[in-house]
Amino acid sequence: MAYSSTITTYKDRDSIIVEVSETDVSSSDEATINVGYQMLILDRILCELDSGTGTTVDPILEGEDAGSNRRVQLENLTPDAVIDESVSGGLRVFSAGGDFYLRTEPDAGADNVVRTILYFRRVA
Repeated sequence: MAYSSTITTYKDRDSIIVEVSETDVSSSDEATINVGYQMLILDRILCELDSGTGTTVDPILEGEDAGSNRRVQLENLTPDAVIDESVSGGLRVFSAGGDFYLRTEPDAGADNVVRTILYFRRVA
């Protein structure tokens, strides 16, 4: 099978929640997230390896795709099957083009199913 990602975005006045569902994920795959803003505040990331050969995920959120300058906005510190990282006060993230890139990086295989939820706030 080939890598696939589905992006669902929920917006209200100030909050943006992005749910990324990926199938057949390998360590080099990335999902493109466009929320319509160049600068946001990231409050929390939840990432869970649902099934597959891998045993852990190690998510990275970037402001450019893997082929360019790789502006890493957030990198998880310790791989695990379930990641729940909150940033006290939030972390400003920026993408000149308005697209953010998520790599969940399972530790093995190319048959993994991964679910990620990103909690953003708009910059006032």
